Amino acid sequence: MIRNCESLKCFQLELFRKLERLEIEKCQNLESLCMGDGPPGDFTSLRSLSIYNCPSFVTFAEGGLSAPNLTYVRLWGCSKLKSLPESMHSLLPSLEILELHSLPEVHSFPNGALPSSLSSLEIVDCPLLEQRAFSSEISKCPICQRPSVTERRNHPSVPHYDASMAGRMQGHV
Repeated sequence: MIRNCESLKCFQLELFRKLERLEIEKCQNLESLCMGDGPPGDFTSLRSLSIYNCPSFVTFAEGGLSAPNLTYVRLWGCSKLKSLPESMHSLLPSLEILELHSLPEVHSFPNGALPSSLSSLEIVDCPLLEQRAFSSEISKCPICQRPSVTERRNHPSVPHYDASMAGRMQGHV
């Protein structure tokens, strides 16, 4: 875990190819996850990625983040982030859980596509994305074709999208 590191502006992913879990928290000046001059490649060990309360974070690695075994992504409180990682549907083929909280500038899913492995999608306090949540972008995710809507206790007006209940909630959306 990296926490409260004011000097960190770019996290050099290629230096940590064996990392299984990456948590970055309260790094006020972090702007990006980036690749240096090293050879591009997959981050096959990475299983979990959390970026929390990094208000200057604006971008992921150019060309997307290739992490074929990544199952969990949580982005929370990144007020300048405008888009999610590129080509998520192909570069993150194992992604099961995607939690998006307090991302006021994120307006759409990359290339309009989510990974087909996705089983849980949570969107809270992302006003531009919430407006599009039931648009054609969600329908391109096979598991999320009929996401359920569950009232949130802390945010009763914000839906929680849980694709695992999609079949049971059919027609209630």
